[in-house]
Amino acid sequence: MGKFFYPDGTQEDLRFTADEFGYQPQSALLPTPHPLPAHALEQLRIAEEQRAAGITFDQRGFRVNRK
Repeated sequence: MGKFFYPDGTQEDLRFTADEFGYQPQSALLPTPHPLPAHALEQLRIAEEQRAAGITFDQRGFRVNRK
């Protein structure tokens, strides 16, 4: 565990583990990603369905294997 001190003197605790999975910091200071918008989640769902169905696309975005 470590401590980070702000210029005004307040402190923030920093915790971490380092093991076979690498360095894993834990702190309220670490940024977190914004939640994905609904349309992005829908696109990910569609992509997963296409992968599961074996659908692939070429480098230009055209579907390769039509059934």
